[in-house]
Amino acid sequence: MTGKYDFCELISQDGSSLIRCKSELTILQAAAVKEVFIAAIATANPIQIDLQEVQALDVAFLQLLYSCQQSAVQEGLDFELVALSSECESLVALSGFPFKLAAGL
Repeated sequence: MTGKYDFCELISQDGSSLIRCKSELTILQAAAVKEVFIAAIATANPIQIDLQEVQALDVAFLQLLYSCQQSAVQEGLDFELVALSSECESLVALSGFPFKLAAGL
């Protein structure tokens, strides 16, 4: 495991970087989450985002998530959301950001 906070952790597995988040993701956690995203991009592995256990998030987090996706793509890395809670699914859809979703989401 490479980077862990109570609400967000980076797990290196099978040649990819999984970022698993839980609880609330708001502007209050943005700086810490940004560190995890930067560490994931630095691995040069495909990045998968798991938000299955996220109970609440705000626009600041969605902006940060989209920025991470753009940075990963600029580095030639695959980036996708692989699991979403119902709260996240609704807000991601309403956000208007063109997130890359895993098949089945």
